[in-house]
Amino acid sequence: MANGQPVRSKTTGTIDRILEMIDSDGLTPGQRLPSERALAADLRVSRATVREAIMALQIAGRVESRSGDGTYILEAPAQIGDSDIKVQAGLDITDALEYRMAIEISAAVLSCARARKSDVMRMQAVVEAMSECLEDDDYEGYLDATYDLHLAIGQASHSKRLSAVHRALTEQTRDEEWLLAESYNPEIAAHSMQLHREMVSAIAARDTERTVKAVEAHYIEFPALSESLV
Repeated sequence: MANGQPVRSKTTGTIDRILEMIDSDGLTPGQRLPSERALAADLRVSRATVREAIMALQIAGRVESRSGDGTYILEAPAQIGDSDIKVQAGLDITDALEYRMAIEISAAVLSCARARKSDVMRMQAVVEAMSECLEDDDYEGYLDATYDLHLAIGQASHSKRLSAVHRALTEQTRDEEWLLAESYNPEIAAHSMQLHREMVSAIAARDTERTVKAVEAHYIEFPALSESLV
């Protein structure tokens, strides 16, 4: 981090430039992006960097790579933020959470590199609020706070588009999470608290590998996912 600003890697910079190119050139969903070779030449980066950027955009649902036919632009997922993801995409809660996990891993990894001190302090403050809710056996307040924490992780990525997709997915799965969490008890809540605290601790330490493991553990051990994997 330089002068208090997040450090931009070549890959994240390339992601932003590809998205800017899509907007400035007026490209629309269904149109094909230039080839990796052409993008690398235009953006003056390596083909490996372009490939990593395209993979990140695929995870975010912004583009689709078709074998032997190139990479095509998709409708931005954030545009269906008010719709029920299960109806729109034919997904059940397990699929929705798996998709959200992939997006949150991307956001958390960027947060490791880009989070400002104020971002980390905000996440830590939310974690403490979560802990206070559990001390009072206030599970509703706890779940509200976990929602705020996940949004804070997305915002700390300082990627407007990725943060928008992450917010949309978090909002879309919120009602289902409440239903699944009705069986919360002190043991489940304590374990959930531990998982959330580890995510924030890993991001604060700027430990990418530990962050990925923490986010994966949080989602895989979530009731809907853990039951589906039995």
